[in-house]
Amino acid sequence: MNGGIRVPFIMHWPKGIADGGAVRKEWIHVTDITPTLLDVIGLQHPDHISDMASRKPDGVSFKAMIGSGQAPTTRSSQHYELEANRAFIDGQWKIASLQTRGNKIGSLDNWMLFNLKDDPTEMHDLAAQHPDKVKEMEAAFDAEAWSNNVYPLDARALERAITLPPHMIESVNTERVCFPGAQTIGRVIISPLIADRSFKITARFDWQAGQEGVVWALGEAFTGLAFYVTEGKALLVYHRWMNPLDLPLMALKPGKQTLALEFEALGQRKGRARLVSEGGETQEWTDIAPTILGVHCEGLDVGLDRRQRVSSRFADRGTFAYSGNVQSVTVTPGPQAPGSIMNQREDLAQKRMGVSHGVQT
Repeated sequence: MNGGIRVPFIMHWPKGIADGGAVRKEWIHVTDITPTLLDVIGLQHPDHISDMASRKPDGVSFKAMIGSGQAPTTRSSQHYELEANRAFIDGQWKIASLQTRGNKIGSLDNWMLFNLKDDPTEMHDLAAQHPDKVKEMEAAFDAEAWSNNVYPLDARALERAITLPPHMIESVNTERVCFPGAQTIGRVIISPLIADRSFKITARFDWQAGQEGVVWALGEAFTGLAFYVTEGKALLVYHRWMNPLDLPLMALKPGKQTLALEFEALGQRKGRARLVSEGGETQEWTDIAPTILGVHCEGLDVGLDRRQRVSSRFADRGTFAYSGNVQSVTVTPGPQAPGSIMNQREDLAQKRMGVSHGVQT
């Protein structure tokens, strides 16, 4: 239960920390950072933004702890929830309730109780000895959970991370036109446009003999696609960790180019792809599997490949910026693969799994 909970917090502020390098052993929480920053710079959190009432931060300031190693923490309790696993800390006491990931919610009365002062590694469950303490802390958890939108509890596995709120459905089905000179188009924008679905990525660029470089690059070495030009030929590589797959080369003729990657998702994570030149060559289909569920870290670059390179084919050439002129790159999303779990509406997913009274039924 403590992954991402008991972690160090490192702070550098020479003007505000007199004993640089010292260690504070009192407890703070991530929600305390904003109140602390506001406290340090002397600002009050606004009550309203325009005509909308603002929600106050849940945390408390630890400004006093920054200036003095003797200052006590002003925090005594905190709730936690991850994939329907719940916990609540109050002073030296902690309750925890675990669920099996990927299954429907089981018993909600399976609380364990630990004394963190005597048992910091949580080896001894004291719930049977202190049932009143468990009930008291359970009520405190519920109060915080309802006010922080923890409910409904949701023990889904991958499905929980990939569904979309209803207001995003239109955007993930909308064609995007991207231009050179812009920052990387974020993965949260690009991933849904290619996630286990048919799509087309169309590049418009000029080419003359001797020009080369990346026309567009999507993703990184974990999962990525890169379209680049070298030695008078256009190349497309699908890179999935240590198993790159190349589409056949396509020779270029000097002048304006409109070259598209067409990808067709066939279901069961199978797919096929080809390069198509406007008014020119159309490749035969190349089988590609598995389909891309999403890029992990990086989005779409136009005219170069920033940060981690998609492919070792050109990784030794820096960003391998295209030496010609790229006009635009258009990403056109198509139908989801048959039976795909990607890009589903979260409200419909909850309805299907039967959410009732804050828990999955």
